[in-house]
Amino acid sequence: MSEQFDLIVTRVYDASPQEIWDVWTDPQQLRQFFGPAGTTIPLETVTMDVRVGGEFSLTMHNDVNGDEYPMKAEYVVLEEPTKIQFKTTGGITGTIELEDLGMGKTLLTWTTEASIDAADRAGAIIGTHSAADQLGELLKEAATPRS
Repeated sequence: MSEQFDLIVTRVYDASPQEIWDVWTDPQQLRQFFGPAGTTIPLETVTMDVRVGGEFSLTMHNDVNGDEYPMKAEYVVLEEPTKIQFKTTGGITGTIELEDLGMGKTLLTWTTEASIDAADRAGAIIGTHSAADQLGELLKEAATPRS
């Protein structure tokens, strides 16, 4: 039975809102964090027409059993570098808000709104937290000087 589900995930990153925006809007970087741990997103499956009304789609591949999880969405709101909102064909709305905290830090608030059943809620919670953590790791790697 589907019920309204709202999830809010927050993280503070050592990066500017623009740096995080750039990761969210670049297919090569997005594929490195967006899926939950244990999934891979092949670059050739990522479509990003970053404009209001543009398509955002990808396919996550389960690294263990090979199952595929396609996602297709439309960008609804784009306010560079502070807000990205998309709505999937499955009716899930994802909103990414980036607040500059100063001193090179940004608060990310990732809100998911959907009408989904309990099993899908559990997956959404795990997946969103995992993706937010992986985004943090990706941003750390980008900030680490190479010797």
